[in-house]
Amino acid sequence: MPPVLSVEPNGNVTQENLDFYLGARRQAVATRLEAAWSNPVAQKWFEDFAEKDLYEEKDGERKYLGDASAEEEAKAAIARAQSAGNAIDRVIAVEDFILCFCGFNNMKPRKARCIVNAVHYQFVVDVDRLLSTALQLPTAEGVPSPAEKAIFDDANIGLAELLLRCVVEKEDGGLLANPFSPGMPMGKLLKLPVFAQFVMVLTNAVECEWYQEAVPSCPMSINVYASLLVPDSPVSQMIEGVNVVEVMEMSKGAKRDAAVDDWVKFIRDAGKIVMLDDFDAKHPGLNSKPDGIKVSVFANAFHSLQAHENKDEFLPMSELAFVDKEKTNPFDVVDFYGVIVPKYQSGVEYLVMEGSENCLKTKPGVPGSPLDFGTSGATIATAHVYQAAARSLRATQPEGQQSRLKMLHQGGRALYEDEDFDAEACAVIAATGKPMQAARTGDAGTMAWMGDEAKRRAEMQTRPLVSGLAKKA
Repeated sequence: MPPVLSVEPNGNVTQENLDFYLGARRQAVATRLEAAWSNPVAQKWFEDFAEKDLYEEKDGERKYLGDASAEEEAKAAIARAQSAGNAIDRVIAVEDFILCFCGFNNMKPRKARCIVNAVHYQFVVDVDRLLSTALQLPTAEGVPSPAEKAIFDDANIGLAELLLRCVVEKEDGGLLANPFSPGMPMGKLLKLPVFAQFVMVLTNAVECEWYQEAVPSCPMSINVYASLLVPDSPVSQMIEGVNVVEVMEMSKGAKRDAAVDDWVKFIRDAGKIVMLDDFDAKHPGLNSKPDGIKVSVFANAFHSLQAHENKDEFLPMSELAFVDKEKTNPFDVVDFYGVIVPKYQSGVEYLVMEGSENCLKTKPGVPGSPLDFGTSGATIATAHVYQAAARSLRATQPEGQQSRLKMLHQGGRALYEDEDFDAEACAVIAATGKPMQAARTGDAGTMAWMGDEAKRRAEMQTRPLVSGLAKKA
């Protein structure tokens, strides 16, 4: 069996098992790093991994880009990486650097011991069933019917994505595999030096290969950052053993090389499924030929709000006719599925939708969370968006091959009023210290399972069970 992390259903992890896992992972990552060491691009990334790259000059001031509470520790980790006598010590130093630079080592209320990938499952949407379901018009008080809920919940695992999560310290000194997003430190990942990004991707690939062996029925994906897809990059070491690759823009607005398109072809030719993550008209792989695209949480929430608020204008949405436009808004559902997708990614086989279906983007000017989980008609509005998306993408399929479109929904959702979490999920949530209301709403969809628990949840197959949902007693 692959050395996936040993995690109890209640999230507990022993120090002994964590040490064993990290030792095996570091060795495997070091092996990939050594294989890439003769690559001149990788060497240049390492040469540029220096203290000066942790700062930027702005308005005449030198500003540190990372978490200020561990600035000296991050600089010390770079120095250790540069002086390391072997690949394993170099990998350990980069791990320490990422923890310090991003602030994972100072997370509140639970400090992170290490970063470990967790599995975020994607569930198959029956496109024929979706398109044949008669939908209500959404209203603020509208209650989704069993058939409308079933579009999303009556689904089994089809694919999965690895997401960064943390093993954290509990109040009693024990360790916990936290299934929730680490929060604020994630924002600092955007500022990581490229060599640290490279080691992260190698780590993701190692863990993905192990998860793939543990759950062979479910193709697993990793994010490969567009900043790494430059000419002559060591891509082979990043994708070995991985079945699905998502091309992700790590640093928004950074200049991208046209080599991204060539690398997408290379990865597909290597037998991998390639997705463009958070797809829009500014994606660095916009003109590439991937297998599929993913629509972000916020884009879906905007589209659902639009369907909910403007139902009298264009619901139910029939097939969206393509109209070429120079200026488009990815948060406009008509522009997204009527212009952007057919113009740039006509004929893709996979469409993955992120986010909770019972969620809308909060209306402009309304204070509080950017996402609204309190409107019962949200599920109905989202179903209308899914129908429009399916019709649009089916229309771009090759003649006679409309049935080839595969549509998936990633992650869980906010709980309905008649639901609770199952006992094991409740135990994990309590141990994280997260308020239950937050866990039931915005954070429910971010839960991703780590190690043995990822395998146990996968065996449950059906979306509500995998997501830890249960009807109230």
